[in-house]
Amino acid sequence: MKYLRLMAVGVLTVSMLSGCGLLYSNTVRTSVAEKTVEEDDEYNSFDSIIDEVKSELNDELKSIDWAYELFNDFSAENNGKPTYLVYCKDGNTDNGEIIEDTENFINGMGWENWEKTDSLPEGAEAEDMYILEQAPTNTVLGNNDEAFRIACITTYKDMNYVTVTALDSFTDGLDDFLSEDCFTSVYKVSDDAIDCLRR
Repeated sequence: MKYLRLMAVGVLTVSMLSGCGLLYSNTVRTSVAEKTVEEDDEYNSFDSIIDEVKSELNDELKSIDWAYELFNDFSAENNGKPTYLVYCKDGNTDNGEIIEDTENFINGMGWENWEKTDSLPEGAEAEDMYILEQAPTNTVLGNNDEAFRIACITTYKDMNYVTVTALDSFTDGLDDFLSEDCFTSVYKVSDDAIDCLRR
């Protein structure tokens, strides 16, 4: 049986290489070319649907007010897991300082009066960061030794702008599908708000 298959493959190969008109006629060539064009059209159509979904999803996520979503009704106890804010001077995450009363700090920074804008001014240079984290937890799957990064608030040098980036720990693997700024909102803030955030 194996020998017969091998012989059939050999005969077909020799026939194709010798230009045998019966096995690979113009009709067959045309049929193969038409099938290839149909498959390319289907692939391009599927590709355009995926691109359209990506675009709509990106637009929808960019319209979200992340400060509102994260800080409205904020509680430092989230489902029994402590949530805290870490202040990082000049963005240095190695020497972060935990804000003692995270709940009061968030409620006191006036986020509800921040004005959402489309983008940062030209030349904006990041200054300080506040990282909102949830404490490591033990689960049935094992111990989680690292804190879960929920969000990051970033201030900018010499300007009254801040950004809020949501779900930092969760969005790392989504770069191929979503643009980087989908989970970031930009805000113009008052002098009082920026004074509260600059320590």
